[in-house]
Amino acid sequence: MENIIIFGPPGTGKGTMSEKISAEFGFRHISTGDIIRKNQKERTKIGILADKIVDGGNLLPDNIVNEMVKQELIDDKNSKGFIFDGFPRTSGQAKMLDQFLNKKGTPVTKVIHLDADKYTVQTRILERGKTSGRADDTVEVFGTRWEAYQKETVPALQYFEGRGKVDKVNGEQTIEEVYSKVKSIIDGNN
Repeated sequence: MENIIIFGPPGTGKGTMSEKISAEFGFRHISTGDIIRKNQKERTKIGILADKIVDGGNLLPDNIVNEMVKQELIDDKNSKGFIFDGFPRTSGQAKMLDQFLNKKGTPVTKVIHLDADKYTVQTRILERGKTSGRADDTVEVFGTRWEAYQKETVPALQYFEGRGKVDKVNGEQTIEEVYSKVKSIIDGNN
């Protein structure tokens, strides 16, 4: 079983790459952002909490996100692999996922870091915001999300770098160029 994590600042195309990987390789795409937005739409307790926290650009507490992801993994016993998009976002989440998957005998196999500078991703997010309808695609929220990424998510990425599992991809290229590199990493041709 393959377990692949996609890291990158907001706006680097993690969701796009995850969807392409899922379609081509048959891996289940787990997006915490999608799970949270579903809960927001359905007005669950997590959704109401997310309205206050996530829409302002901040992260939900680790314990809530960890339980959501664990449940997704437990509920899906037939997947030939998982692609994690937007998770883990903190070093605590990274450690939990690594330990949980190791206990199941299906460790993290690849970590792909889509790297891009702040200006590039901010421009992408503002363009996306013109059509996405997402409350977090604004200049104000982007600043908060960028800071959260630097403070919270970079340490999660470093957790996996310390284990020699990270492949870096230039996320400023076209979708086709990025996916070509990502596909070669998954195929083991990097």
